[in-house]
Amino acid sequence: MDGYADVYESELQRQGLLYRTGQSLAFRTGISVVTLLSVLLITKNLLLAAAAADMMQLFGTWFFAVRVLSAVPEVDRNIIKENIKDLLGSTGLLFISVFVDFYIFSASKYAIDARLSDAVSGYFNVLFMPTSFIYLIANFLIRPMLTKLADQFAVKDTKAFRKTSVYMLKAVAMLSVVIILGAALFGHLGLRIFELILGEGAEGRLVPEYVTFILLIIGGSLYAFANVMYYILVTVREQFRIFAGYVMTAAVAAFSAERMVQVRGMFGGAMNYFMLMGILVILFSVFALQAVREMELEIKK
Repeated sequence: MDGYADVYESELQRQGLLYRTGQSLAFRTGISVVTLLSVLLITKNLLLAAAAADMMQLFGTWFFAVRVLSAVPEVDRNIIKENIKDLLGSTGLLFISVFVDFYIFSASKYAIDARLSDAVSGYFNVLFMPTSFIYLIANFLIRPMLTKLADQFAVKDTKAFRKTSVYMLKAVAMLSVVIILGAALFGHLGLRIFELILGEGAEGRLVPEYVTFILLIIGGSLYAFANVMYYILVTVREQFRIFAGYVMTAAVAAFSAERMVQVRGMFGGAMNYFMLMGILVILFSVFALQAVREMELEIKK
């Protein structure tokens, strides 16, 4: 349902109504979470609470996204219906790539879960949490620029396209530096607080993994960089290169994740995550530079 809503919210952004996209995301998510917690509190039934939250998510999608987009004069719904087959065909590889991306992002966690104890898996998940936070914050910086990037590509303004791309990379770089420095300075304190929250059994289990934690933070920053390159490649319609990059990285993940975890435990998992994110950044950067260069050569012809 969230993916379905994203289609309408992305179109609202493309129509220059980014604030409507923000409203839809905030309100539909908010009422879904409130519904989940309220029904769970009243009934103590998780299945019923999840079902109610899904129904509210569906209502929120219709009320805050579908209904709003239908009122936008520039949107011709008949044209959208006519082009749906071409749309599905052109995004098929991206659809598959999402699943491969999720595997790459989680490969080290899967390996920890498969090779080590449930307790260690839980501790690794605590260390891993901030990596998702970095990606979410980076999206706040990246997403508003995508409409501008698409418009620049449409008119083949390569100079402006490069400038916007570099701006996004600089924004993520600055964010990454701040978060990595923050983790380096306050990581010991944060891990000690989590040990207290988790209780007596966790005492002395997280603080010794400080280097593991920093490595995961750096890996999360690399993932944010990879996503900037991903959006650039999506904009220039390079779905095959995106798919190829994910498949190559996934092959490395399948071969290396469990072996590295078996040899070095949680640190090995962090090393694997860092390595995979680095490979993804390198591949996508090379592909993005090639694509932009080809676009420039095509314009010169």
